[in-house]
Amino acid sequence: MDMVWNGEWLNASTDWDSAVSTTAARWLETIKAGGNVYVAEGRYSEFSADVIRQVKNLDAFVNTRERIILVQQREDLTDQDASADSGHESDLSYVKANANYTEIPDGKALNGTADLKGQSAAFVTRASSSTFAEQWSIALTQFDAGAEIDFSSTVELLHILDIGTSRIASIDDFADEFFVTALASDESSIPDPTSPTVWSDSYSVDGQCYCDTNFDHDLDSVFLDTPAGQRSVPQICADITTMFGTGRSDGRLYFNTVQCGHDPVNTAPDETVCPGIPRASGDYTGDRCFETGSTWNIELLYGSETEPAPEAEPAPEAEPAPEAEPAPEAEPAPEAESEPETESDTVPDPVLGPDAGPTPESEPETVSETETAIETDSGIPPDPESGARIETGGSFGCTISPTGSIDPTLPLLLLILFAQFFYRRNVFRRQLPL
Repeated sequence: MDMVWNGEWLNASTDWDSAVSTTAARWLETIKAGGNVYVAEGRYSEFSADVIRQVKNLDAFVNTRERIILVQQREDLTDQDASADSGHESDLSYVKANANYTEIPDGKALNGTADLKGQSAAFVTRASSSTFAEQWSIALTQFDAGAEIDFSSTVELLHILDIGTSRIASIDDFADEFFVTALASDESSIPDPTSPTVWSDSYSVDGQCYCDTNFDHDLDSVFLDTPAGQRSVPQICADITTMFGTGRSDGRLYFNTVQCGHDPVNTAPDETVCPGIPRASGDYTGDRCFETGSTWNIELLYGSETEPAPEAEPAPEAEPAPEAEPAPEAEPAPEAESEPETESDTVPDPVLGPDAGPTPESEPETVSETETAIETDSGIPPDPESGARIETGGSFGCTISPTGSIDPTLPLLLLILFAQFFYRRNVFRRQLPL
């Protein structure tokens, strides 16, 4: 197995759970990419049943009845029915209910399928000179001389590939169809397809793969992840034409899948078994089946639409020390609210006599150094002996000597003025209307 598959095979007999998990992940990946899963079922269905259960656990919305096509020959089915006591019957029932299940006649007789059991010297000769001669030689050593060759379960694979008994009915027919004689040189027996064929969906030229397809077999519903997000296969093909054109016409090499031998594949089984260059339409075999050409160059196609990597942020500059805030200006003291004026505050004193004295706008009288004028509205006649004069117009004067002494009659005059002030105030109050 290692020689044939280069280590890429799963050994369920030694690690069942790992084999089931790995297979389920690959089946689900194929389904989500738009493909179908084809199973050539072995004798018992317990492995397929466990894998389908795991697929459903991973994604409950996958329609396994449509996307998993399982083919089983009748002999294996009969063996399974006979071992119902071991639980195989329940696994078979589960597979029939959750997959697109097909039963075919067994491959040990020509009974609707090829007869792939028996003796054939021609088969041994063809196998020993084929491309995989080394692997076949090891396999053939495990059989006794003259023993029958039995690969009857391969009729399941032939059914999946839609190869009927008109093409392969016996062991020798199988050898003629699939064994490729090893060539002395690197040249293949299959010529380069340089023009479109009924099976081709793409061509490669000058390092670029170009689509050349009608997107049949559900290929138009396949979506792939790109640097710009998910894109459908038709959209990718249109974008290739927009950016790269169609390439030169000479030097093209055509392939079976839409990406020049690479994934994705459509739902037709021929692209799965021979994605590269088959022998011919309807003959999906040959040593060039897994040959690949250029790719779509997705990174180049959508690279400009990727978001640029964020630039490294510069180291933050040291913030300057905050300037000292100026001391807030002292708010002006609120003006003292004036107390409500009383009746006595608002009533002006009456002016007696013909001379009411100077108004606030009038200039003050000029007096000499030895005389200070004190004005009042006394109404007292002047007293010549005291040196003071009291005028009817409200002027009051007293003489102050240059030495600073005050006439002794001054206190008496002030007392008289004070009495006069209260007298006049009370008289005025009595005259106010009520």
